[in-house]
Amino acid sequence: MNRERPLTVSEMQCLRLQIEDLQRAFEAGLKAVSMALQTLDDLEGHNELSCDLDDTAAIDRTTALRRARGGPGGVSKLDADPELQSFVRARIHAQTYDEIVGAVAAQFPTNRRTSRSAIARWWLKQRPGKDAQPPANPRETG
Repeated sequence: MNRERPLTVSEMQCLRLQIEDLQRAFEAGLKAVSMALQTLDDLEGHNELSCDLDDTAAIDRTTALRRARGGPGGVSKLDADPELQSFVRARIHAQTYDEIVGAVAAQFPTNRRTSRSAIARWWLKQRPGKDAQPPANPRETG
């Protein structure tokens, strides 16, 4: 950019505001794209599930994985249950952990339910990078 004169303070402030507006729009667009991709992942994962598997088959797979890894502390219910993962992912940015636990309890049988802390641990493992943060509480962000 060739300029014949230096920018005034007022012009720099105006440019800063424009750049900040562009940054907010970019971040909103990036978030929308990320949510769309996640929705597609969830739908693809849901469509790959066999509809003829009953709850017993799903929990038997979970039990087998836990035993193969040495019992409790092995594979979590969320790690072993793609349908439960999809259910949690679909709600993770819109609900609090406690609300998700309640929704899981309403949707899944007792042997497939999970806890607030298990959801938090699982979600942190899903996030790339060492500075992973849990989703903001929607009640706090307005």
